[in-house]
Amino acid sequence: MPRHLEKQFNTWSAVVYIPEDVQPYFRKTKFMQTLRTDSRSEAEILKLPYVAEWKALIKAARSNRGPINVQAIADEVRLLRHEIKNKWRGYEDEAILELADRLRDNPDKAYADELLSRVAGDWTPTDSFIEEWIAQAEFQSKTAHEANTNVRQFVSQFRFFETTGLDDLTGWVDALGATLSIPTIKKKLGHVRSYWTYCVKKKYTKAPPPPLGIVDAPKKNKNNSSKLMRLMRRPWAVSDYH
Repeated sequence: MPRHLEKQFNTWSAVVYIPEDVQPYFRKTKFMQTLRTDSRSEAEILKLPYVAEWKALIKAARSNRGPINVQAIADEVRLLRHEIKNKWRGYEDEAILELADRLRDNPDKAYADELLSRVAGDWTPTDSFIEEWIAQAEFQSKTAHEANTNVRQFVSQFRFFETTGLDDLTGWVDALGATLSIPTIKKKLGHVRSYWTYCVKKKYTKAPPPPLGIVDAPKKNKNNSSKLMRLMRRPWAVSDYH
């Protein structure tokens, strides 16, 4: 038999057998797709995109054992969405249900939850639209660089809008307060809120942006009022200067 091809009832099908070490992730032993042709030469050509996709899925599954490999799972999400779009048109909900059933007994729950939520569109990666947001904002060069740095610092801590809660943001702000001033933290959070609001307006996510007031206002000290400081300020003498 030719490689990655099987013939049933005079019709060729593309097939890739799943290695035993990742079979629990897919809950089956092989990928198979009818090619709707009895011509072997035609089947050799038609099988190529299917085989490439399946091998990529196997590679991603292997990479995702243990701690989640961010790039590998992103590739797997892209491939699964492509498959649903092209092979399940009109039956997208059924495809998601089948994927959920396949992942139900997956030993890596964090991986299974993320994969299903991203393919279904329930989780939106926070790093997906930064360049688009900066381009439409028409920042000056210095401001654009600062905004990009601040937002990327945020997305390095929080990978999805929908899983980032108020408590998470408050903890992040508190941690920043150990080394940064309140005005600096407010500027960072302002860029994050602007980016998040843009993603909501573009319907990339339904998760509401962080509310105002996360950063506490600096406490006023009556003994250090501006009026008192002006009263305390005295001209320097020449000897003080030297």
